[in-house]
Amino acid sequence: MAFEPHRWFDIVRWDLGPTIFGSSWNPKLEVFPFPLSEIDRSGGLMTQNAGY
Repeated sequence: MAFEPHRWFDIVRWDLGPTIFGSSWNPKLEVFPFPLSEIDRSGGLMTQNAGY
């Protein structure tokens, strides 16, 4: 259980989510949302990731 948080990033990086989790895998979990404050400070250069 010590390295469980690291395993998540390996699963996403190697695209193993559908293989390990099957139909319960949600591709939305592969990206993180950008904070609204960062989007506002970018002056329109940044847009939110799809699904957030």
